[in-house]
Amino acid sequence: MPSTDFPAIQQLAPGTLISVVPEHMLTLHIHCGLVWVTVEGDETDYWLRAGDLLQLPPLRHAVIEADGKEVSELSMLTADLHHAATLPVTAQTALNQLTKAVATVAG
Repeated sequence: MPSTDFPAIQQLAPGTLISVVPEHMLTLHIHCGLVWVTVEGDETDYWLRAGDLLQLPPLRHAVIEADGKEVSELSMLTADLHHAATLPVTAQTALNQLTKAVATVAG
């Protein structure tokens, strides 16, 4: 059963980035602020604002960076509706057995 110990919404300070390689499809949901997203193998860079959603494909490196002057708030959800869980966007993501994601935080 997925862990529910993580906050549903994560905050990223401007200029802070995270790096994720999800094992399963994830949906990135932006709650506030502005983030830049690039995904391995995808020639498009994405600029997402509050209310935007983006699916992160499995086994492809994605980098998410908070941009602008405000803190950005976001969450990542698994695409598996039978085991949906909110995932953290911090180094703790690597410990989550549901996604076995590799995540790092750089400031």
